[in-house]
Order: sequence, then structure tokens, then C-alpha cells
Amino acid sequence: MSALPGWKLAGWIVLVFGTVGCGGEDLGPEVPACDTALEVTWSNWGEGFMLTHCSGCHAATNTDRHGAPEGVFFDTEEEVLENAASIVRVVLESQTMPPAGGIVADDLVLLDAWLHCWTD
Repeated sequence: MSALPGWKLAGWIVLVFGTVGCGGEDLGPEVPACDTALEVTWSNWGEGFMLTHCSGCHAATNTDRHGAPEGVFFDTEEEVLENAASIVRVVLESQTMPPAGGIVADDLVLLDAWLHCWTD
């Protein structure tokens, strides 16, 4: 799913695996690896990730939300960032979302980097 070249992604994973994503609800201070992390943004990665893994239930236009909470949409970057702490909890920590699974380890690392390093 990643738009990043494989060799860069592999280097990124080696650089940050275990340092990015300390977990918890606190998305406050940047973790040290963020200073040198590849830039992961909504436009170059996040939007595609959300369309692939989340919009099946979390799009505002869906009539069958498969039990997704009303009002929790991931159609825009702003909506995703409003729910960042919950996304960290259920996708990165407990890995209960998406319910069908299917997120590869590389994309979990990029999601972690995006939410911790490249959002304000």
C-alpha cells in the first residue's frame, strides 16, 4: 500500500521500529526518531491507507457502517486527526481494527510514524 520505495521503507523500519509509537493516548511530544523520519503525510500515504483499510465502515456516505460508531468518519485528514488517539489504541496497540485485519507490518509502522511525527 505504501507509495514509498521499498529500500527506503526497509531503512525506515530499521530506523524507527521500536522507537516510534511508545503507545498510550498521549500523542504529545515527538519521539526522537521523528527528527530524521521520512515524511509521511495525508496526501502521500494517509489518505490511501484510510481508503483501503477504514472507509468501508468509516465513510460518511456509507449506509451500512458494519457497527462503526455514528459520527466517526475518516473521510478527511481533519477527521482522522480528531480520532488519532483512538486510532493508535485500536489499530496500533490492540490491533482490533480493522476487524478483518490485513494491515501489513510496514503500513503499521508508517501509520505510527504519521500519527506521531507528521501531524500537528
